[in-house]
Amino acid sequence: MASSKSTTKTPAANATAVGPQSEADCRLIVAAGDKGATGKSFTMTQLIEWYLLRAQTLSLSVTDPDTKHRTLTRIFGAEGTHPLAAPHRVESVDFAGAEGMPLIDNVVRAFAVDPTARVSLVDGVANQFADTMLRWARDVRLYELTEEYGFRVTYILMMDEMGVSVEQARKLVSEVGDRADYLVVRNCKKSFRVPWDTAAADDLRKKVIEEFGGAEISLEGLSLDIFKLADGQATGQLYSIRSIAEDRACPADSFTRNRAISAWARMLEQFDAAARVVLPPNELNAFLTARGVR
Repeated sequence: MASSKSTTKTPAANATAVGPQSEADCRLIVAAGDKGATGKSFTMTQLIEWYLLRAQTLSLSVTDPDTKHRTLTRIFGAEGTHPLAAPHRVESVDFAGAEGMPLIDNVVRAFAVDPTARVSLVDGVANQFADTMLRWARDVRLYELTEEYGFRVTYILMMDEMGVSVEQARKLVSEVGDRADYLVVRNCKKSFRVPWDTAAADDLRKKVIEEFGGAEISLEGLSLDIFKLADGQATGQLYSIRSIAEDRACPADSFTRNRAISAWARMLEQFDAAARVVLPPNELNAFLTARGVR
């Protein structure tokens, strides 16, 4: 992921310029959890579209380690349905095995090597998080690097209808604590109530939301016509909800497109409310001012 540009931002220089984490100028977003089919790639897709619309001055470095599905590559890669142009970049990788660990270094090293890199997003892979991203974070002492490289970490915690999502989040939060930020995503694809909402998760909700200042959003279930387009079942190509709503090259009829417009508007509201944990900290005030919040 290293840039070919000769101008570099060294870690030491960046640490001096950035100072406290409240002023960090970069953000590392990681989709957490080993459970599959929770909506990690779907959420990352819509979040990337949110950045492109709401934070147009930020450059995105997107890492797709999902060798089976390659969702982010199939949407945002050079041959995707919404290819990203420079300064954004998309890289397909494989983090599995010992050879994968040095590759993960690049998701942070990009902040030092490429002066334009501001947000680095890493998609999740079923049954790999604990053995790749979490192990890597321990080995490289990730949270000691945040000030050196001038970034803040956000873990996306997916909450679906299965209680295992809560337990996986509990283990991660117990280990990481307030050294990272958290975005809890209630994936209400089947029911508006998920185990995250129950009394059994009261302690975790209090810690993540109240003590650590995490954000919580809800993504509603999609109508079948939108889902088939987004998931590739309709055409073999994958689409973001924004593309279904706005891109005339997407083969959606007027009914589907209008439903997608409404769904995308609701998603924007959700991500807007979570801006404090997904934007680089030093960008937050400008975003809130632009949105008329302060």
